[in-house]
Amino acid sequence: MPNGLSAMRRARSLAASRMETTAAVTRYSAATRTPARASPRAPPARPSCIVHAKTRRSTLLPGGLPMNTCLPRHHLLACAALLLALAACAPPRPTEGPATPATGGAPTTKLTVYTPHGREMLEPFAERWAADHPEITLETVDMGAQQVFDRLRAEQANPIADVWWGAPHTTYAQATELGLLEPYKPTWADRIAPERRDSTDHWYGQWLTPGVIVYNSAAVRKQDAPADWDDLLDARWKDKIIIRDPLSSGTMRSFIAAMIQRAPSIDAGFEWLTRLDANTVTYAADPALLFRQFQAQEGVLTVWNLRDVFIQRRDHDYQLGYVLPKSGSPMVVDAIGIVAGTKHRREAEIFYEWATAPAQMAFAAEQFYCLPAIDLPGLELPSDLPAVIPELHVDWEQVRTDGDEWMRRWNTTIKGRGTS
Repeated sequence: MPNGLSAMRRARSLAASRMETTAAVTRYSAATRTPARASPRAPPARPSCIVHAKTRRSTLLPGGLPMNTCLPRHHLLACAALLLALAACAPPRPTEGPATPATGGAPTTKLTVYTPHGREMLEPFAERWAADHPEITLETVDMGAQQVFDRLRAEQANPIADVWWGAPHTTYAQATELGLLEPYKPTWADRIAPERRDSTDHWYGQWLTPGVIVYNSAAVRKQDAPADWDDLLDARWKDKIIIRDPLSSGTMRSFIAAMIQRAPSIDAGFEWLTRLDANTVTYAADPALLFRQFQAQEGVLTVWNLRDVFIQRRDHDYQLGYVLPKSGSPMVVDAIGIVAGTKHRREAEIFYEWATAPAQMAFAAEQFYCLPAIDLPGLELPSDLPAVIPELHVDWEQVRTDGDEWMRRWNTTIKGRGTS
């Protein structure tokens, strides 16, 4: 049995390590306010093999016999051996358990949030959360929006996450159809446009995220940068473009859908994407790699969201410029929702209201250039954000119904196969 248990533990450890290769998991609590890496699921609490009960000063043995009961020697030896065997079978005591509130008392509840917002944004938000809600430990799992969707589908029978915080609303609409989200009507539901929320309350928009053309300002002069989407197809940008892999990015899926729709026909849209692929040197697996390759000038042009351009320039001193395309930017609605089957519904609602409250929305606007999808009179936006952003019309309902097929076609017929 020990060999079998060891094998099971090794397998469990390997499975946990594999999960961490696809998502960054960070646990925050008021006890330390310092993020600590953790596996997506904490080890199970150690069950007690023996329960001691005082009955007339007698301790009960297995089977309910008092310890002062007269038993033959060989029976006592057998009981002792059984107790030792049960103790050996117990799983190890976890090295990290639920945090205790700063004020003491019972252990905190753990709330798990799946999100693509990135560590730059998640860490300061988590510190604010720990100050406001020390009774609830926040665990964020940072991965791409499409990866969140795929993971929620895989975990639907036994959900791990409680809240899904951030992704294009079209992905939330798909999740709603599959029963991955629970309805919740926030207290501010009357302060958002109907097209930026779900009519059945399964998701609500929180921020607006415009897609823009980004260039390396150390390699490309502002006057030489592409002025509109079609300029990305110019032969002078051959092998100069880096694209975030759309298969795992909700932002890039929205971009591809917008480029297909702006063309005269679906086939013409795919021809446009074929020519873009011909100028693309590589597809980055994640945003961090995208910007590292960008700074190394492995490519000097990309397409990404405006918010991240400002954050990367400020936090990493990256030399980035951006262009608002003349024909308009696809405006993605970044949403929030509660995961169906959450075991912490009350805490999930608390986080939902907290993350979308005016104080957090103002903090997000000031620190992370987030444009609110919610009507918040008096909210001041950073002065370096453009006052007007031309919007490219996108039929989001068609994106919802046809987006997966478009991505399958792009992946099988275009990616890495483009011609000028």
